[in-house]
Amino acid sequence: MKTILIKGALIIPVVFFLVYLLLITISGITCAFSADAQLYCNTFCKVSRMIVGGTLLLTVGILGFNFMKQIKVDKPSV
Repeated sequence: MKTILIKGALIIPVVFFLVYLLLITISGITCAFSADAQLYCNTFCKVSRMIVGGTLLLTVGILGFNFMKQIKVDKPSV
């Protein structure tokens, strides 16, 4: 049980740091190509919400799957 909590405590910050770096890269590329404010207000906000939301769902899903698998392994046989 503790291993799942440790994995969650280590995986979640690393994953969201990588997402943060991805959003910085996308932002830098669009700025280098002289994107206007309309792109940042509409498209970039929607894309960043989809990336962060998808990453959150995927991370919670993976940790939930590992948690359920760990519960089945730790369950004593009666």
